[in-house]
Amino acid sequence: TKAEGRLPFSGSMRLIMANPNARLAVIAMMVSQATMVGVMTLTPLYMKDGGLSKRQISVMLFMHILGMYALSPFIGRMTDRIGQYPMLYIAGVLCTAGAAWAAVTPPEGQIGVFMGNFLIGLGWCFGVVAASSLLVSSFPIEQRVGVQGVGDLAMIGSGAVAGVSSGALFTVLGYGGVNSGNAVFGAALIGGTFVTY
Repeated sequence: TKAEGRLPFSGSMRLIMANPNARLAVIAMMVSQATMVGVMTLTPLYMKDGGLSKRQISVMLFMHILGMYALSPFIGRMTDRIGQYPMLYIAGVLCTAGAAWAAVTPPEGQIGVFMGNFLIGLGWCFGVVAASSLLVSSFPIEQRVGVQGVGDLAMIGSGAVAGVSSGALFTVLGYGGVNSGNAVFGAALIGGTFVTY
C-alpha cells in the first residue's frame, strides 16, 4: 500500500543528513522561523516598556505580518525564476538586517522597530519559500512528503525553542542582545548558503 511505501521519520532524516542541499534547506527553515519568533515574542513588551500605545504595537504587528505573507506569491515566482540559492542569500540578509535594526532601536523608536520587524517577516518569507522548494527538489517525488514533514517539524521546533527561551534570554541580554543573536543566525544562513552553493 501507499502507507507501507512511505519512509519512516528516521529514514527521511537520514536522507536529509546525507544531502548537503537538503541540510541547508532545513537549516534555512529553522533560522527563518527562530529569528521571526524570537524577535516577535519580545517586541510588543519592549514597545510597551518604551511607552508606545497598543495602537502602535498593532501597527508593528501588521507590518510584520505584511512582510511575512503579502509578497509570498511574488517570492514564489522569484524562486522559480532565479533559483533557491540567491533567495536564501536574500533571506539571510533580510533576517540579519531586520534583527540588527531592531537591536539598535530604543523602545520608543517606532521606525526602527516597525521596519526591523517588517524586514524579519520578509526574510522569513524568502527563507521558508526558497528552503521548502530546495528541500523537495532535492529528492524524487516518492520521498518528498517524508522529507518535507521532517523539515516542517524542525522548523516548528526551532520556533518553539526560540519562543520559550526568549524571555530568559531577554532577562540576561536585553532586547538588543537577543536581536544581536538573531542577526548572527541570519549571517550564519548567508555563510551556510555560500559554503553549500
